[in-house]
Amino acid sequence: TTSAYIQATGRVGREYSAPVITFLRASRPRDMSHYEMFTRYHHRIYLDVEPVSVSPFSEGALRRAAGPVAVAYLRNMRDAHVRWWDDTGDVVIDVDSEPDIQQIGDLFENRFSKLPDSVKQRETAQKIREYIKSQIEWWKTIAEQSGTSLRFNEYTNVYGYPKKDVVLGDPVHKHAGKKFVYENAPQSLRDVEETTGFEVGRPEKVQHIRRSQFVTTYGPGAIIEGRQGPRVILTIDNGLGTRFNPETLEKFEILDMRMAKLVANARIFALPTKESEKVPQNYYIYGTKEFPVWRICTDTKKHQTSVLYNGENKGGKCPECGNVGEPVRFILACPDGHMDDIPWNSAVHGKEHKCCGWFYWRGGGSSVRSIEIECPTCHKKTTMGAIYARSWRCTGRFPEQEYPKVQPWRPGKCSSGMKIIQRQATNLRIPEILTLLTIPKYDTPIVKVIQERSVYEIFRGLEDLEELDEEHFRKWINKKIENSTVLKESGELIGKYISDNGWEQFLKLYRDILPKDGEYRDMLRDMLIEEFRSLQNASENDYTSESGNFSIKKSKEISVDLPPGRLTFGVAGIDVLRTVTVQKGYTRMPYMKSEGEPKSNR
Repeated sequence: TTSAYIQATGRVGREYSAPVITFLRASRPRDMSHYEMFTRYHHRIYLDVEPVSVSPFSEGALRRAAGPVAVAYLRNMRDAHVRWWDDTGDVVIDVDSEPDIQQIGDLFENRFSKLPDSVKQRETAQKIREYIKSQIEWWKTIAEQSGTSLRFNEYTNVYGYPKKDVVLGDPVHKHAGKKFVYENAPQSLRDVEETTGFEVGRPEKVQHIRRSQFVTTYGPGAIIEGRQGPRVILTIDNGLGTRFNPETLEKFEILDMRMAKLVANARIFALPTKESEKVPQNYYIYGTKEFPVWRICTDTKKHQTSVLYNGENKGGKCPECGNVGEPVRFILACPDGHMDDIPWNSAVHGKEHKCCGWFYWRGGGSSVRSIEIECPTCHKKTTMGAIYARSWRCTGRFPEQEYPKVQPWRPGKCSSGMKIIQRQATNLRIPEILTLLTIPKYDTPIVKVIQERSVYEIFRGLEDLEELDEEHFRKWINKKIENSTVLKESGELIGKYISDNGWEQFLKLYRDILPKDGEYRDMLRDMLIEEFRSLQNASENDYTSESGNFSIKKSKEISVDLPPGRLTFGVAGIDVLRTVTVQKGYTRMPYMKSEGEPKSNR
């Protein structure tokens, strides 16, 4: 497995060089893919590893974990002065709870005292105690407002909806408008962010995917494996269905002018989640389509050999025994992004033939090419080796662009040939991912307002008309405020900034944050340099941005003895960094085209 491979490669060679031997099976799709695309696979393995904080008392770590730790300690405390183990969370305002609460500060301070001196220089025990105290005071405020209706936590089942205010909050309670003390407290080690339900068919109707997984691993054109078989994730417009509308885009839009410039000014938005849409856990938000549709029934007790058949007919049931078989693992793909089922009729007969439409499937094991496929009507037969060796004309099909219940559309018109590939191969879909930091320059309240689409459109419209001056700008923005396309608060913030700093300074701010035109590589290079300089400047002193999304500790010199000699590095601790990660497209690479890179699908 990938986890075992990461463990092995992370441990060998620390002191002496050592080999890592991997045993792969040709009959396993992922093993074949790892063998054929080993270098790319090896370079990407750490995408699946979630990093942990190197400083347990950093601001981010405290915000994430201090609440759950405090609650766990109080509810399991021996000789407690109040009944922490009861369900009601208002026990914190009981005057007898103070000695127990005092122990929370002592617990964190004692643990902090055991840290290395290098950490204790950056953080102080008093600062940590003050943070814990402020959180307890907030807990008391919520308890006074909610009374006995405050619960420590409230689990919701697949049909449930939150009804109580809670101490340990989660996205479900946040989007439901309930009060909570600690925001987004993890309910388990895997429950780290909001999820979106994807349709995978009955009886298992929904499969949940985290937003980060959708961007880094899945996305339109990816194949997800459900209990009832594989399904292709549809394009955003088809997948979201009626939710793909201006209201949804505006609600979940991520405003980042720098990133928008790198993706040709396309709009960037996060996926709606079950929490934000307030839907039950068994309700899917994003649609998919069954792919591939051909199946193999291996019930040899009811028929002498396995049966290959089209699962679209008769509800996916085997034509011989009526059971539902397993989806075939072979499909066709081309480097221009097209993907389709193998046309098994023409693969066996040499051309489309009106026989029974299903086939005997014999062989398997470690030798895929020796699998024999035979038509039970005319007894025409072939092998997977012959099918692999055959040249396949591209059908031009994009299954991710089709509606779920609509027949496949195969326009042809593609000059590339298709090759057989296994549906779980890592080179079937390779996402193109971009990540940028949110640096302080672009994270102030006034800059966020300028990046709002309605405000930004005013700038662009007036520039096109060559009328970008204060009089015309105020006229346009007042009109948009009247039409409710610009928030009144945004207009007030702009007015105050212009009054305090002048129109020319406001115009200069807009032009300073506007990414410069140029070649893609040049723009990306300039943005990365800008990010590095922001990190470098912030590390000269303890720095936290106004929004709190960028927090860097003062750098410290560390000397290390290496073969060239003693080297000194400047190392700065990072408390908080906000990033924007987008998937701008993907490529399919069943083989390399002779003229170069495969075509990107965006």
